[in-house]
This record gives sequence, structure tokens and C-alpha cells, in this order.
Amino acid sequence: ARVAIVQASFYEDMGKTLLNYTKKALQESGIENISVFSVPGSLEIPAVVSQLQNSQKYDGIIALGLVIKGGTNHYEIVTEESARGLMQCSLSSSIPVINGILGAYSVEDIEDRLIKGKNFAKALVEMMELIRII
Repeated sequence: ARVAIVQASFYEDMGKTLLNYTKKALQESGIENISVFSVPGSLEIPAVVSQLQNSQKYDGIIALGLVIKGGTNHYEIVTEESARGLMQCSLSSSIPVINGILGAYSVEDIEDRLIKGKNFAKALVEMMELIRII
């Protein structure tokens, strides 16, 4: 299987940890062909996911990003619109997309959730198998 990971580079150090958990879990599932694409932020992820789906080069895609609430409503815009874009990608293609964009109210909250990368990998493997069966 060929898997693409589209990762927002914002919060680079924590993002690397999330990516490492995700890649390790994919590899433990037997997936070695993993390509990583970096984008500036979570709002840019859906556009790249859509292009990757159109390329037909990948069997599944995981979107990874971190969004931490600040003093404005930008947090809501980023989390909602990136999720909306990824849902549109999911519905427009038979290539599964896992939304691994984590939102939290503080750095501490997000650090506790970086291990979720394992869950995102597991979900993708399950979805690829289900779509293959269908």
C-alpha cells in the first residue's frame, strides 16, 4: 500500500512527534511506502489532499496538523474549515482520508494527544481494507 501524509509545519517540534507516532504505527501495520508532504498550516492541507487523490498514486491519505486556541476566533476557523475541506475530499474520492488535525486549548493539552498518531494510522489501515472489500 502507498500512503501519503500531509502535515502542517506549524508547531514543528510537536508536529514531528505526531508524525513519528503515525509513521511508526503504519510501519507496524506493514506499510513501508509512506510519502510525507509539508504545508504551512492546517488550512492548506485539504488542497494538497485533493491533488494527491487526483494523482491516483496513493491508497490512503492522513492529514496531520495541530491547532491551539489563542485569543481570537482563528482557532474555530482553522479547525472547522480544514475539517470541512477534508470531508469534501473524503466524499469525492474512493481514496480514504483520515483527519488527524488535532485541536486543543493549550500546548499541554496538545502534547498529551500527540500519541493519537497511532490511532490515525490504524483508522487509515481499516478504511483502506474496507474500501478494498467494497
